[in-house]
Amino acid sequence: MALKSKKLCPMELVTGHGQPRFRQSRQMDHHSPFSSRFASPLPWSFILMTNTMERAQVTQGDVGKAIATGEFVSMTTLHNTIPGSVPAPIAWGTYATDSNIHFFLCNFVEMSDELPNIQAFTAKIAELHTKGLSPNGKYGFSVPTYLGQMPQYTTWTDSWEEFFINSLKQLMSSIEEVHGPDVEWRELLEVTINKVVPRLLRPLETGGRQIQPRLVHGYLYAGNVSVDVETSAPILFDAICLHAHNEYKLEMMDIS
Repeated sequence: MALKSKKLCPMELVTGHGQPRFRQSRQMDHHSPFSSRFASPLPWSFILMTNTMERAQVTQGDVGKAIATGEFVSMTTLHNTIPGSVPAPIAWGTYATDSNIHFFLCNFVEMSDELPNIQAFTAKIAELHTKGLSPNGKYGFSVPTYLGQMPQYTTWTDSWEEFFINSLKQLMSSIEEVHGPDVEWRELLEVTINKVVPRLLRPLETGGRQIQPRLVHGYLYAGNVSVDVETSAPILFDAICLHAHNEYKLEMMDIS
């Protein structure tokens, strides 16, 4: 495979690794020649994740590029916040030989097939939510992110109620784009937006109360966490980050 980047060092081995959803992954091994980073050339492994879209549908290629960009920025943000708990991001880009295939590159971490210790894992999530403050005090994220090929709402928004409502609207639009409109679902959405969400979320930010947007993984479930074989510490990956309520999307998480 050829990537749009300078040839920095010879590749020694490329092998399939793991079974991520929506994408392909490859483990790639080489020796680094960088004397500034290492005292002497050392073996270095990393993971290449690709988003492959059908050539006939041009917009899908654009989505694949946005997915790779979103994951790179998400994982970089997580790595800057809780280093050692996330594979270090390296780059994102496009294949030189096929402009319809886009990739995300990160450091290879040997992981076990086990779920992390529940106390260590929840402590790490608490650390993420404590340190991961919104850069502007708003809800959202700096770039679009995708759950599979479905975009998340990431526009910077002042209130959690408004952000959550806009997220629901975008979710419904994405569903209707694929499956067509559904009158019953649309009616339920309107009731949820106009009655349920204000009753549950508005009290969090009125009457002198306030909450702060926190950095969240965005897709935290058992398939996106593991254990570092070398350190036995929890490892998080495949992030689609947001600055949101700290409990946002935790309902998918069950590692007990």
